Amino acid sequence: MQFLRAPTSIGGQNARQIVNPNTGNGYTLDGQGRLLAAEADATWLLSQGFSPAANIVSDLFTAAGVIASSTSSVGLGLPASMYIEGLIFQNLNANAITGGVNVGSSVGAADIVSALAVAGNALIVVADALILRRAFSAVAPTSLFVSAGGSWNGASLNIKTVLRPF
Repeated sequence: MQFLRAPTSIGGQNARQIVNPNTGNGYTLDGQGRLLAAEADATWLLSQGFSPAANIVSDLFTAAGVIASSTSSVGLGLPASMYIEGLIFQNLNANAITGGVNVGSSVGAADIVSALAVAGNALIVVADALILRRAFSAVAPTSLFVSAGGSWNGASLNIKTVLRPF
């Protein structure tokens, strides 16, 4: 699999579908004109003006105020064949999250990020050493879960990921 970026002429169009006539494989471009292509289609897509894309920044979780509710753990999806290269946490208000934030592969788990301190109005690029697990399934999307170690305390949290294909 290769992560490719569409040329401006394709990426800016409203029709965000492209089909390789040689294989019949179709792709839907994301909001920034990118796609994850099978190796069988990569050469053709490159000949159409696509270029390699180094990574994708994804909204893993955006919840202005929602996560601050009594929800104990919020489920997220990680696409197949992608691994987490980086995580960015943004607290949009002055309320610190009590006990830090956990990200795990099951409800309440902390096997990806454990007890990350998130102060009020914080913007945190998570250090590589604090990301405990990065890769999951090459064939199926993976559910990830975000939970507060203690209390959400009325915080409003955004989490962004930098993903790369395997």
